[in-house]
Amino acid sequence: MGVDLRLLPVDGDHGGHLFFSHMIISLDRNAIIGAVREVAEKHAKEIPSPLSCYVAHQEDGEGYGHATEDPYGDPLTFVLAKHLKPLAPLVGLIYEDGSGKRPTAWDVVGEMDDKSPRGPTIQLKTPKDGYQSRLNRAAFAYILALPDDVKIVLYWH
Repeated sequence: MGVDLRLLPVDGDHGGHLFFSHMIISLDRNAIIGAVREVAEKHAKEIPSPLSCYVAHQEDGEGYGHATEDPYGDPLTFVLAKHLKPLAPLVGLIYEDGSGKRPTAWDVVGEMDDKSPRGPTIQLKTPKDGYQSRLNRAAFAYILALPDDVKIVLYWH
């Protein structure tokens, strides 16, 4: 039996009073699970209030509700998007300029026209051995597009 991981980006976070996620990003079970676990060991914090999400446990299975712990009985934790972004090269994603930083509107110099890039350009590279997965690559493309301070709840199951 292995451990699976779902990432739940937090949509609403207003001082701990409104804490919810409507997105579920499942990761394939490969080496990325261990890499995320290492990030969690360094940066994870417990959620400040119950998480309203679809994976809450109900009497008849999963569904919308409030969750405070995973199926193993451990408290739900979160990391920031900026903590997961450095893992993207493992699955074969890098920013075009190789910087690892997401350009912002403040980084754009000169006039913008219809041919100007509107956001970070990502290149596909060969994933590191053990990290090959289309699903994980798509998950990390999503994470790269998030602002650095978005909380991502780690739902181990």
